[in-house]
Amino acid sequence: MEAISLVVVGHLKKNYQPKQCILNDVNLRIEDAEFVAITGKSGSGKTTLLNIIGGLDSDYEGQVEVAGKVLSTLSDDELSAYRNSHVGFVFQSFHLMPHLSCLENVLLPSAFNQGKAVETAFTQQALALLAMVGVAEKAHEFPNCLSGGQQQRVAIARALLMQPKLLLCDEPTGSLDDESAGDIIQLFAKLNAEQGMTIVVVTHDADVALKATRTIHLRQCGVMEEGQCL
Repeated sequence: MEAISLVVVGHLKKNYQPKQCILNDVNLRIEDAEFVAITGKSGSGKTTLLNIIGGLDSDYEGQVEVAGKVLSTLSDDELSAYRNSHVGFVFQSFHLMPHLSCLENVLLPSAFNQGKAVETAFTQQALALLAMVGVAEKAHEFPNCLSGGQQQRVAIARALLMQPKLLLCDEPTGSLDDESAGDIIQLFAKLNAEQGMTIVVVTHDADVALKATRTIHLRQCGVMEEGQCL
């Protein structure tokens, strides 16, 4: 069966003023259920590429299509809906709300869904996700009571709550110790292999890249080199 291209990037260009080239004529396809690592030196455009695919940055030239949606044609409200329903984000800094419990943090993406039955369903799903990522017992604790690795697991559960088609991760192991980083890498590999989750990870970590099924290396001004991981 022919692979389905979940992400299609065509002739993507991005400049910052004054005339600073970040991405120059990037062409990229990411198939459904791929696990892709994006590597490269700082300033090569890795995070910028991730933000554009995720609908966080709309100031670019070229075409970006995700799950059949051409992002440049979407209004601000439609982009917000796209981010909420199609994309899960995992960042280096976790971005958990310190005054909310872990369960409440995971439930944040469902905040605009109304109704007691809907709320109950999301709560059950959030608890199941916390169990899946290995921190079920932390559901009612606050983030500052957790280790960095545990906080990142909560952040991953939050990213998965709306059942996104695409998980975008920006240096997800960058602030973790080696053991915790290894656990997170294994979790990504499991999500990809067992659930068919499409994962794109920006990383400087060679171990993360080795777990991916494909690597994309960005050089200066977004020049791409692709390789297959062993």
